[in-house]
Amino acid sequence: MQPGIYKFINRQSGTAMDLAQDDHTRVVGSPPSDDSSQKWEIAPLGLGHTIRNTKTGTYISVKGPIGDITVLAGHYPAAWQIITVKVDNENAEMIEIHWPHTGWMFDLAGYGSSAPGTIVRSIVSISVGI
Repeated sequence: MQPGIYKFINRQSGTAMDLAQDDHTRVVGSPPSDDSSQKWEIAPLGLGHTIRNTKTGTYISVKGPIGDITVLAGHYPAAWQIITVKVDNENAEMIEIHWPHTGWMFDLAGYGSSAPGTIVRSIVSISVGI
């Protein structure tokens, strides 16, 4: 993925990756808008990329061990592995955001729930080629 500013839209729910408005630390799905809390700067860090929120300047990270846990925004940058996946039957591409060299990836709770405020979490994926 090229460095730049992006808005991430969940393929299933149509919601945008956002910061919870009550605390600006929990990463959630929200209806797409022009708010800068839904804009994320991708920048290289080592062999991976940082993901920084353009409104708060905070970075995507996790608190505690990787697992079925909430993804948070904080002041310490972390390097993420961003994988582009081709969706042949839709003639489209999507991205997956992984903790490097593991099967852990971002997922919208509730099986991709479109409910505003649904948390983004890290879960074990069944993707190949990580």
